[in-house]
Amino acid sequence: MFDLLRKLLKYSRSGSPSFSRGFFYLGELFANTNRREKAIESLKKAEVEFTDMGMDYWKGRTYGVYADLYKKEGDETKAKKNLNEAIEIMKKCSADGWVEKYEKELAAL
Repeated sequence: MFDLLRKLLKYSRSGSPSFSRGFFYLGELFANTNRREKAIESLKKAEVEFTDMGMDYWKGRTYGVYADLYKKEGDETKAKKNLNEAIEIMKKCSADGWVEKYEKELAAL
């Protein structure tokens, strides 16, 4: 009985844009409250889901949060790498505002 419930719960969550954004927002929250491991865990789940569903805009935003996290840690190399990734994705999405924001952040590093 419980195995069936676990499977149903798994499938009801998997592949849901709303659920995937939940991982993103949790990752952002954890990053902003200095809970690095939880942030990375949630962001990785979001990234996988966004990739599977072709949600490039949200995948780009995820890289932006990774960049913020690494900036806070003082790891400029990883921050730059993630900002560049976010910029490339946002350009493909024609999300000019995000491209501009991330380019400014990159220039400031």
